[in-house]
Amino acid sequence: MKTLKKVNTNWFENLFEIILIKLKFFLINFKERDAFDTLFEHAPDKLVLVKNSLLTFTRKHLNKLEIEINDLDNNQLADGVNLILLMGILENYFVPEYAYYPTATGLEQKLANCKLLFELIDDACLQRPNCNPEGKK
Repeated sequence: MKTLKKVNTNWFENLFEIILIKLKFFLINFKERDAFDTLFEHAPDKLVLVKNSLLTFTRKHLNKLEIEINDLDNNQLADGVNLILLMGILENYFVPEYAYYPTATGLEQKLANCKLLFELIDDACLQRPNCNPEGKK
């Protein structure tokens, strides 16, 4: 009876391990690119124009509820309340105050508001932003 030579598969195992490590690295660091990523990368000079357009749009709609938005950077949207109200205006429905925290104080309440906002986005069959309420990918 002929004895089989043991084939050295070490190189194959090493190659497979390297591929797995690279795949894991890619998946961990993978981020879907959106229009804002492209804007930051290719036309940062247009950022002010886009921010002003978003501010004008937000003001126009939230003024219907007599809510004044001064700036997109000053945390007036950070607790999710004004974004929930904006979503209701744009989708033509009323979001009752018991559904969210109108005066969100802690991180938990702000997070709950943002989770509700994401649910409203899903219910409206809109494309979800490239983030989640917890801020983790």
